[in-house]
Amino acid sequence: MRHVLKLFIMFILTTAGSAYAIELETDKEYYVRTALHAVRGDEIYWTNFTDTAKSILIKAGEKVKITSISGHLIKFDLNGKTYNFAFTEKGSTGDKEIYGKFFTTEDINKKTEKYPEDIQSKIRRGIADKGMSKEQVLLAVGCPAVIDKQKTFTLILKDIMSSDKWIYYFNRFNRWQAVFKDDKLVEILN
Repeated sequence: MRHVLKLFIMFILTTAGSAYAIELETDKEYYVRTALHAVRGDEIYWTNFTDTAKSILIKAGEKVKITSISGHLIKFDLNGKTYNFAFTEKGSTGDKEIYGKFFTTEDINKKTEKYPEDIQSKIRRGIADKGMSKEQVLLAVGCPAVIDKQKTFTLILKDIMSSDKWIYYFNRFNRWQAVFKDDKLVEILN
């Protein structure tokens, strides 16, 4: 009986989908789950460069239309402009767990409307600040490039959320770190 119970539990754990998983289809609209940053006009990389002086912030909750999914690239339209999103490294491909880091069918705006106005304002402006939760930081500045010394391009959102040290890149040469304790941002290191 114990053996059967163990097998059943293993089956449930291996077949249960993540709350963040999503099957993307072309010519359908989705919401951006976590902020993205376009550089050079229309290019977005998995490292999600946060240099706000040189990047265009694509806010969490923006409605986009997926036009193409090929290998490590997703093309989507937002307000009449096409963006090329290299969501993972060349040679890698995505799956529903990886896509779920960035896109959702859930209207994220309904979630952000429940936050205090000062937090909503920071999320809209792409600003991470002490006291924000991990989810609020994801909404404001997007997925980190590195957690616990591991690149995040193959990690799912659940893995990222379990870490308390997130590293973001302003650009190829400069980075900053978000340090969390008890799901709250307690320190920002440059």
